[in-house]
Amino acid sequence: MIGPAIWICTKYAGDTSPLLNISASVIQGSAIGPASFSVTASDLRPVHSHNDMTKFADDVYLLIPSFYLNTTEEELASIELWSNNNNLQLNKAKSREILFHAPRSKALSISPPSPLDGIIRVDTLKCLGVTLQSNFSFREHINDVISNCASNLFALRTLRSKGLNSDVTVTVFKSTVLSKITYASQFWWGFVGASEKERLEAFLRKATRCNFYDGSRTFAEIADTADTKLFNAIIINPQHAMFPLLPPLREQSTLKLRERAHLFTLPSKKTQMMDKNFIIRMLYKDSY
Repeated sequence: MIGPAIWICTKYAGDTSPLLNISASVIQGSAIGPASFSVTASDLRPVHSHNDMTKFADDVYLLIPSFYLNTTEEELASIELWSNNNNLQLNKAKSREILFHAPRSKALSISPPSPLDGIIRVDTLKCLGVTLQSNFSFREHINDVISNCASNLFALRTLRSKGLNSDVTVTVFKSTVLSKITYASQFWWGFVGASEKERLEAFLRKATRCNFYDGSRTFAEIADTADTKLFNAIIINPQHAMFPLLPPLREQSTLKLRERAHLFTLPSKKTQMMDKNFIIRMLYKDSY
């Protein structure tokens, strides 16, 4: 990604004036809701091929590179037209706009485009439980997770004081607190700075002192294991959603080179920001 990019998160709300009289509907939060929206939104696509659109449950994420910011209004108009044709209403009050830029980028001196009508521009955006920041920092995410997990430690102390078995307490910690703090680590671990990594390690040390965690692995080791597990699942399954992100297989060589953990060609390392990407990190992990 070169320069700033715009990411618009749109929300939908049911139209108050349906085309037909409907006596029943899908309750918000039900299991069938995401599947129903996936079927309904199957024909919702960006107008321009260089823009990207990703759909999760009932949310739509529109990603527009900096070179094509002039297409933003056209893309939003297309989404609104699709909404009207499908008896839906684009909820601009719950939609958000965020401009991404690399840290210390020259793009910071460029005048940003005018805010979109009716859509709030933000510096942070929560996407599937991960807090994104416009400068690709995950400090806010780490702050939110550690703060939330700290209150969980207090709850565990309370349960233990009420007679909860120690072994059960450790199991509860791993299934609730540890799973929460490591959630989606493959995505954000490469972007986390040294100070945030130390905060994560300090939290595990605190949990160890409280006898909630056995201290067998550091957070870095846990994150590394999660990275390897996901990467191995991707490279052996061509049907995996992330498989298309892999580079082509390398040609067989007659030279006796040191074996790598994979058979893919190594992409060129263009920027420091790209080096933090999960796929790039894993492709180069065992290549030195």
